[in-house]
Amino acid sequence: MSNQQLVESKGIFHGLPVYPSSLKGLTAIITGANGISGNYMLRVLAQDPERWTKIYCLSRRPPAIPDGLPKNAEHIPLDFLQNSEDIAKVLKEKGVKADYVFFYSYVQVKPKEGGGLWSDAEEMCKVNSTCWQIYNFPFHETELPQPPFSRTSVKLSP
Repeated sequence: MSNQQLVESKGIFHGLPVYPSSLKGLTAIITGANGISGNYMLRVLAQDPERWTKIYCLSRRPPAIPDGLPKNAEHIPLDFLQNSEDIAKVLKEKGVKADYVFFYSYVQVKPKEGGGLWSDAEEMCKVNSTCWQIYNFPFHETELPQPPFSRTSVKLSP
């Protein structure tokens, strides 16, 4: 049996995992779903509603989808700069459960006066490392098992 994961390309997206057609009824969390990458990941997952029966979009603002969110998607307003206990409380109240997490949360900080977009790299690192506090997230307070998160996707259950 191979340990390799098959991947495919869809439009501008490359390295998307290929799942067996028999794999159905999955749930996903997309953080940063209102950003460029998260928004397009939502569109890709929504193309297969039998496989992805529920998609939780976690972001401060709802994803800008021209015809509105797909029927199998739900936006939950969350700011990953909040403390992790507040995030856990919201997820628990909403009954969020997921098989996979796609992490795209990111904050663009204001540039230094007179500087370019990336001129305050130190602040950029500080703010965005706070978003990654989800690594220290209190999963025991939710219905989510402790995952090994990555920037792309992570399978949460065996």
